[in-house]
Amino acid sequence: MRLRRLWHCRSRVAVHQSPQMVTAGAAEASRTLGAPGFTISRCQRRELVLWMLETAEHLGFCAETLHLAVNYFDRFVSQALLPGGHRFTPLLGVTCLWTASKYEEVQSPTASEMVNIIADSYSVPQLLALEVSLLHGLHWELSHPTPLAFLHLYLQAMQVAPGALSCLADCLLELSLLDVGGGAVQQGSAALQPSRIAALALSTALTRAGQPERVSSVMQLAAWDNQHCIAHLAQALLQEFDHRQACLAQNQYCPIMARYANAQLRLDLAASALQPVARSTRSHA
Repeated sequence: MRLRRLWHCRSRVAVHQSPQMVTAGAAEASRTLGAPGFTISRCQRRELVLWMLETAEHLGFCAETLHLAVNYFDRFVSQALLPGGHRFTPLLGVTCLWTASKYEEVQSPTASEMVNIIADSYSVPQLLALEVSLLHGLHWELSHPTPLAFLHLYLQAMQVAPGALSCLADCLLELSLLDVGGGAVQQGSAALQPSRIAALALSTALTRAGQPERVSSVMQLAAWDNQHCIAHLAQALLQEFDHRQACLAQNQYCPIMARYANAQLRLDLAASALQPVARSTRSHA
């Protein structure tokens, strides 16, 4: 029921953006992505991706499913004419999630369950028909490298153990799905290779964690030396992170930041649980 209410709410209310995300009012909102026959504004895409994030969390999908779904959406919109135009953009988001879940998850929802999530705004036959269009538009190339896969490789190469740093990098990587950075969409994260999006998230996490000396090693792994572009996107990503944290503190729900806060809490609890053991070990010694 919560997702159904959220669906109706998001269809009426524009997503709340940080001041850094809005640079030129109407001119900013008019910038679009997509093939010549079909375009979607950055605000529309951001709104839909945020809903996909919340839906994936509600359904218990793994992070790779979400990243694949957003990848499917961007690839399809960039090269195909969406049947029915903007009226079916929300259904396309649902279809991408459903298709990605069938590729990644052990068990995926049924078509009826997916339609129910979007308050029965569309029918099962419409969902199935759009899935066929999506698969043809993607040329059946469903296995695609995602930034998440590269991030895991970088964490291993940098010998970063699971903890606060990897948790922050995961959070920043999910925020990058929203195409952060004011004017960075056309020249930024939407145009970057997955390996560089992952490098951006990890290098930004290292900077925030007080380890800027390790950033160059990450950029070497990604073969990326455009310092101006890196600095611009990293600043935008941190601004979005800080803005989302402030919103969460004001009880404005964001699934990305809520997950990050919960992960931080688990890490703090684990650390506090180990402290008595350490003290006890020292006393016996």
